[in-house]
Amino acid sequence: MNEITPEQKQQARMDKLAAEIAETARRDLRRWARVYAQRDQLVREAADRGVGVNELARLTGLAKTTVIRILAGES
Repeated sequence: MNEITPEQKQQARMDKLAAEIAETARRDLRRWARVYAQRDQLVREAADRGVGVNELARLTGLAKTTVIRILAGES
């Protein structure tokens, strides 16, 4: 007979959970990518409106050197 053992049932549940976790991670990364794609534009717009490099770095969590590279068009 081909009965499913309790161990096989448990493994199937674990496999399903792992797949759900991986899909959640993919969804989170896609969301992050959408936001990240706007990063440089938002930083430039804020700078154009008078927000300084130090404040941009503090508000965004970006390193000052990263902010400077974005504003210089290197990012």
